[in-house]
Amino acid sequence: MKAITPMLTSLLKWSAKLIFSSAYSIFLSILLGLIGIPLVIAWATGTLNTIIETIQSPTPLWATISLTLLCCLYVYLKTQSYSPRTRRVKLSKTAKDILVFFGQQHETQFMATQLSKTFKITFNQAQFAMDELHLHKFLYAESQYELGRRKYWLSPAGREYLGKRNLL
Repeated sequence: MKAITPMLTSLLKWSAKLIFSSAYSIFLSILLGLIGIPLVIAWATGTLNTIIETIQSPTPLWATISLTLLCCLYVYLKTQSYSPRTRRVKLSKTAKDILVFFGQQHETQFMATQLSKTFKITFNQAQFAMDELHLHKFLYAESQYELGRRKYWLSPAGREYLGKRNLL
């Protein structure tokens, strides 16, 4: 009986702590819910009212025109930065050599295995260089992709790149 008493008291203390902490958490949750929900609703409706008032207010003509011009300028600059004709491209030596090779062959398709033998480089180096050229839109590639069997051919942007740099 004496051995059970300390164990029973520790179990009762542990249970009391658990019940108190649970009741405390429940009380705080209810309190935050009662105070927090109306605050969130008030904030949301106030924000919504402000947005609606801003939308419904008249905008000066100069602001509309300047905003339109800024949007047009942004679109123009974005298209210029992604255009292969206007951006500066740094190609690796292998990629440049492969591009020149494509430019010298007329309307011919090549695979990475063929070019690795021609240039005496590894298959991975040839595949990487061709993927780099494809990324810069200098080469077209077949849509179906099997490792080593994908065919590439020169695109007009690649021919223009070669022509501007007198590499043909």
